[in-house]
Amino acid sequence: MFDDSRFSDWFTRKENEAALRTIIEAALARQDAKAWEKELNAAGAPSASIWTIEEIIDHPQIVAREVLQSVQTQYGMLRLMGSGFQMAHGGGHLDTAPPELGADTDTILRELGYDPAVLRAEGVI
Repeated sequence: MFDDSRFSDWFTRKENEAALRTIIEAALARQDAKAWEKELNAAGAPSASIWTIEEIIDHPQIVAREVLQSVQTQYGMLRLMGSGFQMAHGGGHLDTAPPELGADTDTILRELGYDPAVLRAEGVI
């Protein structure tokens, strides 16, 4: 392909884009995305395949940074997303499960100066 005059410069590659695309797609089909990711990265061409949720959860970088944290909830032990960054003193940590939907509504409304009972009576919430 490197000696093919159809692809010698940007202009001829553009003119022969369909043929070039066919050649590239045929080459890429020889291996799966994960194999290409490793090969391209090893050659100095940054690349990443699209990962499924199942694959990314146990990715070594996610595990090393302790991004997923286990928390006891009313539904049992759940793994939840914690802080994605680390600082000199460590990173964020989940101590409790997130509140149930609406659990803090009244408190927050009162802090903002509203009366939750009035808002409920008027059908606002």
